[in-house]
Amino acid sequence: MTTRILARHLATLILSACLLAALGAAAAAQSAMPAPPVSPAPSASPEPLADATPAPHPLSGSWDVVAFDAWGEGLVQPRAGASWTAVFLTDGRLEGSTGCGTYLGGYTIGGERLGMGIISKGPDPCDVQTTEEAVEYSVALEAVASWRPAADGADGADGAELLDEAGAVRVVLARSGDADVSGDWTVTRYARANGEPAEPLADQPIFVTFGEDGSLGGSSGCRLLDGLYTSQ
Repeated sequence: MTTRILARHLATLILSACLLAALGAAAAAQSAMPAPPVSPAPSASPEPLADATPAPHPLSGSWDVVAFDAWGEGLVQPRAGASWTAVFLTDGRLEGSTGCGTYLGGYTIGGERLGMGIISKGPDPCDVQTTEEAVEYSVALEAVASWRPAADGADGADGAELLDEAGAVRVVLARSGDADVSGDWTVTRYARANGEPAEPLADQPIFVTFGEDGSLGGSSGCRLLDGLYTSQ
């Protein structure tokens, strides 16, 4: 009798163990199955990109540097004997000249807000005072945060004042007079694609011819140039 009862309990335990094992295997198999794919929510159509080329603005073009203030101590005029200019190109590049040659830089503009700086100073040799003057001009440009038109440019020409965050005038510009560029020109220095200044090779001179009718010709040293130009 006792043996029969023990055998019945043992059978029950075995059956329970088998049932638990089967349930565990089923659960494991279910968890291992990959989840059904979820359809992504429809996304909005991307907005069209705006034209990356900045439009011309009131500062576009060539300017003469009338005066500048590097340290907030008052405006000073550049020394005579050198051409001090600033040219705002519509692609955000800034270039011009000081007593130490041509400089390259960049700027951003939005309404009256303006930021600018020089990334490559002129390579021409110059004396200590002119070098210091060019450095101070660079410092004045880096302090600029806004601009406003001014009617008191050199010789009554249209002018512009470049201001710092406190509203103090750091640079005074006068619109450059219209110059006739027609004729033959020899390139003595140019800017590489990375903005660094360079000079033509001695055996590969570069020249440009600006026609009075807007035609452009010349040679890059290894190929002929043929195109059109406009003058601002």
